[in-house]
Amino acid sequence: EQFGIDISFLLCGDGKLVEAYQELGAVTLALDTQGLESATRQLSKDGFAGVIANSIGSGLAVGQLKAAGAKVIALVHEMPKLITANYLEAHAKTVASIADEVVFPSPIVRDAFVESIGPVIGKTSIRPQGIYHRLTRVPNARESLIGELKLPADARIVLNVGYGDMRKGVDLFCATARQTADENPRTYFVCEGEV
Repeated sequence: EQFGIDISFLLCGDGKLVEAYQELGAVTLALDTQGLESATRQLSKDGFAGVIANSIGSGLAVGQLKAAGAKVIALVHEMPKLITANYLEAHAKTVASIADEVVFPSPIVRDAFVESIGPVIGKTSIRPQGIYHRLTRVPNARESLIGELKLPADARIVLNVGYGDMRKGVDLFCATARQTADENPRTYFVCEGEV
């Protein structure tokens, strides 16, 4: 609305965020290949000419949408280990070979993707992904957190906020916590969110 364009969401699964997407625009659930083909035809008829695919999981949709004539920008934040663990190699190869542009959050993710999946045919770019709002300091947040967790006043806190899984580096967070605990027992690693 702010930029005068309509958006529509094509979801390849019915997850926790369906209702949140519905608040922003029209939502189409494509739960199988036939549903995906039908949805991409309809989006094309409705005049949608551009697509932002927000993960490797939408890779098969990328192929359908590109075939329907859409310009496709794919956001890739998954590392190869997660792609393999979730059997998304075919999705990743589709994105690499078909997307007009593939956006990675960092050179490390791009390089690991190219090494594991192969070259990206379209344009690649690096755009950090994540925080969309300006952050403001909350007065007494540290003291409040220390009190709530019953930590010593001189505790050093490393805080992870959000959904934690392998693609978000929760394994690295835990490994770093173990190593740090041996070297500096005043440091506490705290996860806030579903793991």
